[in-house]
This record gives sequence, C-alpha cells and structure tokens, in this order.
Amino acid sequence: MEGVGNLVYLREYGIQGESDKENIQQGKMTWTNGSFYDGGWLDGKKSGWGVKVNRKKGRMYSGYWKDGKKCDMKGCLAFANGDRFEGGFVDGKR
Repeated sequence: MEGVGNLVYLREYGIQGESDKENIQQGKMTWTNGSFYDGGWLDGKKSGWGVKVNRKKGRMYSGYWKDGKKCDMKGCLAFANGDRFEGGFVDGKR
C-alpha cells in the first residue's frame, strides 16, 4: 500500500494515514473501544510526536515516542481526574 488510505482490522483496530511502500509514516490508529493514537510511525511502531488517548484507563499522553514507547523527551500524561504529569519518560515509564 502506498499513499493515503485506510487499513482496517475488524476485530481490534483500524489505521488511517499516509504510507510509503513499506511503512505508515503518519496516521491515526483507532481501537474498537474508542481509544486512539494519532502521530508518527516508523517500522510499524509509534515514533516521533504523537498523542494517545486510552479511553479504558481514562488518560491521555502527548509527547515523543520511540520504538512504540514513550521516550525520554518531555511529554505530558493527563488523567481523567484532572491530574497531570509533565516530564521525562524512560523506556515508556515516567
């Protein structure tokens, strides 16, 4: 697949975005529960700037990703109760 389009996996999630011949570069992945990730991709993993909303856990992360994990650059994790964490992440954890 190359260009702009939708890739839908009916059981779990769908992806909408731009791709080259081998990889999605920028796009939005939406899960059936309403959670989503919208941002950069590299080799099929979240990469670069992106936002992930987890409806089940009631939180949102906006910041940088590397190899599918929150990376050590500054990011913001916001919770449904209004609490927030702004700072660095190592190996996907604050």
